[in-house]
Amino acid sequence: RIIAEAGMVMVTMYAFAMNNMYKAIDSCLGGDNDFGYWDRAFASLSGWAQEDESAKGFLLMEVEQYLCDDAGDCDGPGGSPLVEKIYQAFVDGKTSLTNNECSAASLKTKEIEKYVLTVLVDLVAYFAELIDDDTMDADNLAEGYGAATALVPLMQPIHPTASAVVESNMGTFPNTAAAVFSKGDVFDALSSFVTEAGVDCALLTRQICEDRDGGLAPVAVPTTASLDASTGMYPSYAPAPLVPTDETLGLVPDDEDYVTSSDIFTCGQGIDGGVPNAVTNTGASGELLLGAYRPTSNVDHIVKLTENLALVATSITEEDGRRYYEQIGEGVSLQCLSTGARWVHITQTNPLYVIYMYGLWLSDDGDSDGDGYSNKMFDEEDILNYGDTVVNDEFKKSSGFDPELSAETILLMNMWMAMTTELYRAVDSCRGGYVDQSPAGFNPVDFAAAFWFGSATNPDSTEGWSLYAWAKKADANFVGQSMGVNEEIIDSLENLQQSFNNCRGVTKELQEEKGIAMKNMADEITRVMVIPMVQHFIYNLAEESGMAEQGSDERNRMVLYALSVLPLISICDEDTFDDLFYDLVSDIDSYDSATFTDHIETLYSRLECLGISCDMVGTSILDEGTWPECRPPSATTQIAGYSPTTDASLQMLKFDLDIGTILAFIIMEANDAALDIYENGRNVKSLTKPNAYIPLNDVKPIAGANYDAFAESGTDYTGVTKNAITGKGAFLWSSPLQNSAAASLAIATIDMHLSILDDLDQSVSKCELGASEAHDHWDSAVAAMVGWTVEGIDDDDVTGVDDYLLFQLAEELCDHFETCDDDEKSTINNKIFEEFTVGQGKLKSDDCDEVAASRDAIKTYMQAILVDNLAYHTKIATSVQTDRHCLMAYVARNALVPLLNETSAKIIEDNVRASETECVVDDIEAVYKALNEHVEVAGIDCSWLGSSVCNETSTTVDLESNSVYTPNVDDADGKYTIYGGEYWPMTNVERLHGISTVVEAICNADVTSAAKDTYLTDETAGLSIKSMSLSAKYAMNDELQFNQYVYALQDSVDKTDGSLHFDGKPAGDYANTISSDALDTSTALGCRSVKVLNIWMWTVHKLNDAIEACKDPSTPVTGELDEAAALWDGGLLFEMAEYLAPKFGQVGETMSPLNRKIVDRLKKARNDILASGNKCDDIQVHDLRIIVKETISYMTAVLIQSFIDSMIDDYPIREKQEMVELMAFATLPHIKACGHEAAYEKLYNDLIGGGFEINMVGDTLSVLQSHYNCLGLSCGDVGRHTQASTMHPQCSENHDIAGYTPFNATKTNMLAKLDLDAVAIHQLMSMEKSEAAKRIYLEGHNYYDYDNQAEYNFVSLHSLTQRDTIEYTEFEMYRLYADKLGEDF
Repeated sequence: RIIAEAGMVMVTMYAFAMNNMYKAIDSCLGGDNDFGYWDRAFASLSGWAQEDESAKGFLLMEVEQYLCDDAGDCDGPGGSPLVEKIYQAFVDGKTSLTNNECSAASLKTKEIEKYVLTVLVDLVAYFAELIDDDTMDADNLAEGYGAATALVPLMQPIHPTASAVVESNMGTFPNTAAAVFSKGDVFDALSSFVTEAGVDCALLTRQICEDRDGGLAPVAVPTTASLDASTGMYPSYAPAPLVPTDETLGLVPDDEDYVTSSDIFTCGQGIDGGVPNAVTNTGASGELLLGAYRPTSNVDHIVKLTENLALVATSITEEDGRRYYEQIGEGVSLQCLSTGARWVHITQTNPLYVIYMYGLWLSDDGDSDGDGYSNKMFDEEDILNYGDTVVNDEFKKSSGFDPELSAETILLMNMWMAMTTELYRAVDSCRGGYVDQSPAGFNPVDFAAAFWFGSATNPDSTEGWSLYAWAKKADANFVGQSMGVNEEIIDSLENLQQSFNNCRGVTKELQEEKGIAMKNMADEITRVMVIPMVQHFIYNLAEESGMAEQGSDERNRMVLYALSVLPLISICDEDTFDDLFYDLVSDIDSYDSATFTDHIETLYSRLECLGISCDMVGTSILDEGTWPECRPPSATTQIAGYSPTTDASLQMLKFDLDIGTILAFIIMEANDAALDIYENGRNVKSLTKPNAYIPLNDVKPIAGANYDAFAESGTDYTGVTKNAITGKGAFLWSSPLQNSAAASLAIATIDMHLSILDDLDQSVSKCELGASEAHDHWDSAVAAMVGWTVEGIDDDDVTGVDDYLLFQLAEELCDHFETCDDDEKSTINNKIFEEFTVGQGKLKSDDCDEVAASRDAIKTYMQAILVDNLAYHTKIATSVQTDRHCLMAYVARNALVPLLNETSAKIIEDNVRASETECVVDDIEAVYKALNEHVEVAGIDCSWLGSSVCNETSTTVDLESNSVYTPNVDDADGKYTIYGGEYWPMTNVERLHGISTVVEAICNADVTSAAKDTYLTDETAGLSIKSMSLSAKYAMNDELQFNQYVYALQDSVDKTDGSLHFDGKPAGDYANTISSDALDTSTALGCRSVKVLNIWMWTVHKLNDAIEACKDPSTPVTGELDEAAALWDGGLLFEMAEYLAPKFGQVGETMSPLNRKIVDRLKKARNDILASGNKCDDIQVHDLRIIVKETISYMTAVLIQSFIDSMIDDYPIREKQEMVELMAFATLPHIKACGHEAAYEKLYNDLIGGGFEINMVGDTLSVLQSHYNCLGLSCGDVGRHTQASTMHPQCSENHDIAGYTPFNATKTNMLAKLDLDAVAIHQLMSMEKSEAAKRIYLEGHNYYDYDNQAEYNFVSLHSLTQRDTIEYTEFEMYRLYADKLGEDF
């Protein structure tokens, strides 16, 4: 995906641009002066999305604008100096051509060519920096490859050596960059090249031309073998610094000659990450906190950080505070604790850091692109440096500099997390053997202790800026705690310090064993460290609610602690995290005391997510008995209605937390950390071993005969889990999101399934022996079926939080197959829990035979879930053809095959296959027949299944129900017509046209319940409107417009199956989700929603169907076009357009202008098809594509009119807000489809997230009007609302591109819209819609060839790579590419 996009931008469009510039020069020299070539060159480098500074385009000028923004080198928004030079060169060249100064224009061509070369150099350097930061990031490796592929052919003739260096480091894919990559080598090669090529270094945004030997631009991290044993530092991160003077070490900011230490030192990197060792003083430091801890390492430079933090807290100005924050000594500063972190170390060693990054990435302020590929951001900065981002936000907040709050922010964001990094660094150093390479006496635990105690000297004082004092201050605000945080940490640090020392010099096996024990100790310490954070959070929530005297900046302090605590909740309950983040961070102005009770109750219910309990936190001194009670889980806690007999199940419930963490880590590409949790556990404490955890993979070997079936038949079917987690085997090239989904399904259906089987068998065995543990195992089986996140939810809501196990899988399957019971619950789950309850009762009466019968029944029920699971994913993989469902089918196969007989197993294995190179579902009917055979053998009742397995076929009733068309013949009343007799359908669509009666019934209903019932059940038109909406994700799977809506509206990703969600439901069901909510609100809102969302998109679908039918020369085109015509009229969209037209000053003779344009195009398409005998040739396909595209544009204009009318016309304010929100849902996705994601997000947040206000009309109109051109519309097509005021902006037809005025605006503007093809391809491929993306690449969508009026064809990005498009192939740049990459590059 990434390589394809990189190729479009950097090779295809560049070659096309240069081709057209040379054609323009030839045209000038030949005297025919066809200067449209020059315009096309500009358009192919700029693109339409460049027209707006908020654009997210993909062409070359937009790429350079991004590089400029990223480096902070822009002169304001959209102010890239290099882009400005490219623009000016085009303007000057145009002037020269106009004046027939061909030589001058030719010189401008060379100048532009040099500028484009500069962009490519800059881009390669940019990706070299990203790869250097994380050499394992496949996305950056792929993008770097794309950039290098574009640059290397141009470097080769100028500097072959430099070209070879860049190619060897970045120019192959798949590659081994992790082993051979050197950023220093790449930068040196680029530096040499730009000197030879005459590239202006001042125009580069990367530090290519600087002297890197002085350490201004760090190079790649060496391997462990190159560590300097005397210092414990990577030499490349400690370039020989200037010898510090007393003045610089003293850092006297009042001195006029003061030089910040950052001018002398750089952020260092210690062994295996973390803080570097001290260089100037290597002897052990003195005792900390009057002997509370005795380090064996030198930690003076870390203690110094506490002193600097105290100076920040007493600073007068922000500038002074920043000086102390940025002051570097011995390779470390308060800022370096965040900015010095390395992705490769953090993601492998510190699980807590990854959890925080995951939560903040998911938040409103995170770049939470659902594709799982994005370079993850928080608050528009690298997520890895989130601490520094929050600190800088605090420094520069609008309310002014608050030194104490700034210091507290640094303490929480940077120092607290740096301590955890040192704890886990000690663990990793032991397990990896790095402990034996470190200097004698060195101990990362000492560093952690120095962070905690700092410069504190009084154990009883809450004063100062150490974490110790901070925890003591929190403790003082609570009573009844079950432990003293500081006392617990002191003891634990001493134990961990000794454990690290004991790890030296022992065998690798023993180091691993000791390291795992240390990991468990570090986990416990970090959980204790969370307690004071939660206490401060609770106290500040209460203060903000008016329960205590509030300081001047307490609201910001509440936000600070929300940012510190809430990410920990994101792992187990994303919905709760989202709600709390919005209330306490994103929308703090709305926070008041009325919401305090809900928030504190929610926090109490999620303490288990944080690994702590109510008794650890205690009771706030502000609680006068009116707060909700914080209650720990107990044996009375119900698990989906089941009451456990013992407490044994409480730990097993927490496997769900391990699973959620693993999936989050996969998405964050922390695969090693994810695997570590899978193999060594994190949340489920062992009941038999102190300080030990039960890992997920431990449940398999103890499962006896159950495990043998999975692992000893020649194929280890359980290995799919590990491969999905690590991204190996069949999951080598799948995305992090796909791997997360596969791992989730594998854990639920293989690992936890085996655990349930084992516990059930153990329970029966213990019952027969009369052992009390029988109850423990039975309860544990229930817990493994359901998981922790369902436990304790009120009102039997078991689907409102993040669940990953078989219980939730059954719920999802019944929803997929629409076989849930009247309460929308899975009937198979009901049966399983009925049997669990029966078995529990029989255990109490020692009736072991009946317990065994319940066990066997439960096993059979679970197999029914596995059968439906495989049936579902194989069917979707076949019909939708996505890698995600194919991989899920492969996992589902592995979960079921070991339970089948040999014949059925072989059939399924042969037809569902996955490897490193392919994923295939072949003969689905054979799979279904094999499943049916197993259903019969296993005694599975067909009524338990939602799939059609028992019919031995995957075929189900087609929801469209009218795929067989009958001719529209004369009857007594003549042919059936629509649009007042203007349109005669070729086929009989009378029934579908009857959807008008359904819509009218909805719109005219007296009560919302009647309207909704009609929406749900009325099948007058052949299917209900709800069914129409729910089947859209299948019927429109590869259609551009539908997927653009899904892309725009999706607001979260289900990491258990990789699907996109909108408002808690599948994003593909967006129309049903919005219309259902609208119908619950009012009939008027529901009426409008059904028209503009459900029927509008289904009409588009039928138009697209007509194109696909027209493309197939072997079959006649029949009723697809007629159905589109019937839906526009019968769905009352025609009527709506007639109603809106007068409001926009539009009057037609027999129908509104927009309806006239739509109907005339439908008629022309029908006539063309009839004239050809219902068959299409290539020309007719092209004509129909243009007709359909223009028709959809005019249909979109009706949505825009309705949107504008909802804002301007006289409606009561509450109704107006509701209608504006609805129309924003229906209209704004078109803005995002134009590539202007920032404009979309702003309008979405204003009109949907925040609520419409009258003063928003002007800005909204401006955005809409600026997108008419992108949508294929003009100002006249939409018109101006008759009630628009003089304050509302006028619409103007401006076809300039990024300020450039072309010779021929229409032709050039259409070419610029090729950028929109690139945007569409990006959006589709990020959603795994590769076939739809490929179709746009090959066929084009947005650019018509106005130079070929006879055929009036679409031109695609693929067209620009063909010789018949690029006719001029002898210019130098083309030959360089062709020689290096081949003639068909």
